[in-house]
Amino acid sequence: MRATRVAWAAFAALFLGSLLAQAEDAPLDEATLRAARRVLPGIVRIQWRGRGERPTVVERHAIVVDPDGWLLLAGPPPPEEGTLAATLRDGRSMSARVWASDARSALTLLRLPVAGLDALAIRDVPTSEGGGVVPPRLRPGTSLVMVTAEGAVARGTLRGSHRRRRVGRPGSSPTEVTCLDEAALNVVRTDLGAPWIDARGRVLGLLIGADVSVPRIEGTDGERLRPRPEVVAAYAVPGPVLRAIWPLLRDRRRVPRSALGVWTDPLSEILQRHVCRDCGG
Repeated sequence: MRATRVAWAAFAALFLGSLLAQAEDAPLDEATLRAARRVLPGIVRIQWRGRGERPTVVERHAIVVDPDGWLLLAGPPPPEEGTLAATLRDGRSMSARVWASDARSALTLLRLPVAGLDALAIRDVPTSEGGGVVPPRLRPGTSLVMVTAEGAVARGTLRGSHRRRRVGRPGSSPTEVTCLDEAALNVVRTDLGAPWIDARGRVLGLLIGADVSVPRIEGTDGERLRPRPEVVAAYAVPGPVLRAIWPLLRDRRRVPRSALGVWTDPLSEILQRHVCRDCGG
């Protein structure tokens, strides 16, 4: 067992080093590399395969949040029709099942028939004095690194908070997520669900989407050129939301929420005559 772990650590180091050698920006420091190597065993590749002659295949990332087979998936929940498989970093592949989902946070808890997994630590942001209903946020300018199940590494910087965003699969009803973090980070479509981590390997959030801007090409040869899209902003479900929701999904299979009970409505003609003609509602 120890020899296997040593061999795996050496392979991860070589793989990460080869990827970083090809990067255009400056190489990452050794502390960040150690953090990336540390979280790799806790990142799982998820594959959903639909039914039919030409089944649709969707790939995502999930993270291990508990050694007893609990995985957290960010993004729209997997469709009910089809098969769901998880591939661990050590090469093992097995069926996964959806335990519970929460549409408001776009998080899904998966269960694997295995124990002894490497769970990732989710960073706890200290609550300010007086507390509050809204989870505390990381400060803009916070450095972060995204690590994928394949060992790809991307470095970015938190730019601020983006409270609301609609996500969804093509042809499906979009889900409105109301608590996200925004960062300047280069990602690709298959990175969905990959963790953002800090220099100590703690999860800051799970990637849920990105805004992409394609540069406009001028000139007669523009149709032959394919510019690489530039990521304007990437979005992640922040760590405090992950910490709060996944235990509720495990224990209750839902996230209980309360409502204030206040709403607006246009005034009827009778109320306009007796209350206010110009206020509108």
